[in-house]
Amino acid sequence: VAFVLEAVSLALASIPTASHCRSHLCCPIPRRLPPHKMAGSAGTGSVVEEEAHKEAPQAGPCALVLAFEGMFLAACGVYGSWMQNFRSGVMHSAYSGLGAMLALHICAAMTISGNFKLYMIGVHFALLLQALFVLVFLIQSYRSYGVPEKADRHPLFVAMAAGSIVCLAAMIMLKPKKKKKKKEAAE
Repeated sequence: VAFVLEAVSLALASIPTASHCRSHLCCPIPRRLPPHKMAGSAGTGSVVEEEAHKEAPQAGPCALVLAFEGMFLAACGVYGSWMQNFRSGVMHSAYSGLGAMLALHICAAMTISGNFKLYMIGVHFALLLQALFVLVFLIQSYRSYGVPEKADRHPLFVAMAAGSIVCLAAMIMLKPKKKKKKKEAAE
């Protein structure tokens, strides 16, 4: 995890920000400003400058949930392969568990990166992954119920589905909410 965080911080250091490229000559795609942000308008700055100064909220609890769920799914996947003595036909369980852990840990690193865009991508991609995991494990639990060949894996699928549901609910509850802007009354 420390390696991933260091790699993300190095990548963030190389991203150009609006503070050094006001003319957008170094940016590959110039951004068109909306009419209310054009020169001479009452706005305080460009959209690019406002986004550059936007700070990512503290998402440490979200990152902890994602890290925990990743380790939980990896442990369940390796346990599923261990139950079958690590035969070549059942190693996909360990590989998919470790892959899920890697994906969730990358999302966790993005949420605590301090960069607002990376935070938004990390949190929302993690929510999509978690919803996908819930769906997949519920389907696997349903399909393995009552099948004698899969009777040993059914409790594992149920545990993975339950863990994914709990972590998705925790992520939704802990996800930092938008601050509501106070509307000023026109006088």
